[in-house]
Amino acid sequence: MKQPRIIQSISGNVITVDVPLTDSIDSAYDMEGQVVAYTAPAEASTEIGLENLSISLEPTCSGVILSDTDCSSVGIIFNSYTTDSWVRNVDMLGFNQFVLVADMAMRITVENVTMHRTGDTDGGAGSPVDITIDGTQVLATGCSTHGAINASSFSVVTGPLVPGPNAVVNHFTEQSSQQIQPHERWASGFLVDSTNAEFSLINRGILGRGHGWAINAGMYALFNEPIPLVASADALPEGVGWNVVSVNLQIQSPPTGENYCIGCIGTLVDKPGAPNNGTFIAFNEAVNPPSLFTAQLAARGV
Repeated sequence: MKQPRIIQSISGNVITVDVPLTDSIDSAYDMEGQVVAYTAPAEASTEIGLENLSISLEPTCSGVILSDTDCSSVGIIFNSYTTDSWVRNVDMLGFNQFVLVADMAMRITVENVTMHRTGDTDGGAGSPVDITIDGTQVLATGCSTHGAINASSFSVVTGPLVPGPNAVVNHFTEQSSQQIQPHERWASGFLVDSTNAEFSLINRGILGRGHGWAINAGMYALFNEPIPLVASADALPEGVGWNVVSVNLQIQSPPTGENYCIGCIGTLVDKPGAPNNGTFIAFNEAVNPPSLFTAQLAARGV
């Protein structure tokens, strides 16, 4: 897992970085951490914004499973190494996949993007994705999905080895079949703060292409913990749901950390061999502050 950071200071053998690491580096599991210098490509984009537009695709690709390659393209892509960029107040119609933040893209905001799905899907393998987060320090806020009631998709997912912190805040969907979840292979540092989409933090096992633990340890950034370069074997918070209202909830914790659902309202779903062993606080009742993300901004004077 690559966690791109800027070194703020060095004192002896202690390195302080600008953003906390979100995956625990646990020697008990033969994990080793390295600090490696890298140079972003010279042509990398920065400070680029897309605002106040309506974008439509005709004929529509909505409702097509991803095995149909003619409809697998994404409407808006933040390429790798893009930094400090955003899309805001954009209405999108006819796409099957709407927004992708590629790996190593940093400090990206996806704000008030309204996505319309006009075709039903069966919700099986190959369901499309509204927003895919593969980068780090990504905020998706005020986004929503509308349209056909049986238009099944993943609302927001993270991909493999995605380093946080990443946050989904104030999300809404009209479709009960929509899901927000880390999707495959060891993402870390993921906050879902206020949504009505189905929500899960789980071991996906052999599902997909063998996606395994989709979310793992180290949600330090949300809890303002000190960041040792080599973490202890203590359980660390990694994925957090905050004031989520979900038809179905699945919250599981891996051996190296702990997933939380705080103020979550919904029905717990246990699958065979996959109990909900995550940590639930104030289950089936909303908590204060209404938004953890907003409260942390206020605490930092932002």
